[in-house]
Amino acid sequence: AAAAAAVFELSAAGVDADVTVLEKSGGLCGRAATRRHEALTYDYGANYVTSDDDRVNELLTDRLDDDGLVDISEPTYTFGADGEVSPGREPEWPPVVLRVGADTDRQTVVRPDRRDRPPSDGRGDDPP
Repeated sequence: AAAAAAVFELSAAGVDADVTVLEKSGGLCGRAATRRHEALTYDYGANYVTSDDDRVNELLTDRLDDDGLVDISEPTYTFGADGEVSPGREPEWPPVVLRVGADTDRQTVVRPDRRDRPPSDGRGDDPP
């Protein structure tokens, strides 16, 4: 999310620059990652944000638009380290990374040892 925030700030400041972000995974996400398998969608990364920094709170609540956000009315579940599945909490913040990176020109580079995998769509749901 730090790279997405940097791109967002540069764009907001009117800076005309090419920015290269190297991600470990195939999509934009960092810790805010979601997997999808058939009808199941689950967040295995950070799925909420807490911050005492007014700048972070302003970015999330005032500066980012909410186009394309969906109210999730389905129940959510938490997969614990012990293998237990329990009801999850309602998300405190909407997904941010795709909204921040939506207007960027993303390119996917596939590592040589991953050529057998389909390229990511940047939504954090790459095949395992």
